[in-house]
Amino acid sequence: RAKEEALQRDLVRSRRIIAVVSVLLLLAVGAGVFAWRERGIAESLNRVAEDNYRIALNQATVSLQTLKDRFDAGTIPTDLLQSLLEQSQSTVKGLSGAGDTDEVIAARIKLIDVVGLIEVSAGDSQAIETATSQNMLADGLKAKDPTNPEWLRLWSIARGRLSDALFWQCDCVGAMRRAEEGAEGAAQYLAS
Repeated sequence: RAKEEALQRDLVRSRRIIAVVSVLLLLAVGAGVFAWRERGIAESLNRVAEDNYRIALNQATVSLQTLKDRFDAGTIPTDLLQSLLEQSQSTVKGLSGAGDTDEVIAARIKLIDVVGLIEVSAGDSQAIETATSQNMLADGLKAKDPTNPEWLRLWSIARGRLSDALFWQCDCVGAMRRAEEGAEGAAQYLAS
């Protein structure tokens, strides 16, 4: 009888432990499902944010290109161009780039290209620095997929922009080297 009572107590205790473990297991599964769902929502929001960032970069590129065209046409004074250029330079330098998708990097290259073009047109000494950062980004894309026509095109444009900047800073040898690289990349792009 004493054995039977001890077995009954052990059985009740085992059932309690099983119930607690079962509840904990259900809570762990529930937390896992919740975390998986939240991860999916976060990834979706991240894609939307990246798309919006890329769209904003593209819009800024178009705006800067319009500004440069109007400056070339003589409808925007140099001091206004310089002021807007300084703001653009600080914005471009403030872009982090950490974790950007290839599409966002391509949009950044296009924006930096227009900033570099304006710098070259305005005779700004930062044109080489800007073109160098553009080339670093383009090199990264090209290294990922050397046969991608869009990456080849952006890489060739970046080499050409650096060539322009070097030329206007009186580095004709460096300008020629970059122009030749850009021409080779353009030939690969046209062949693809």
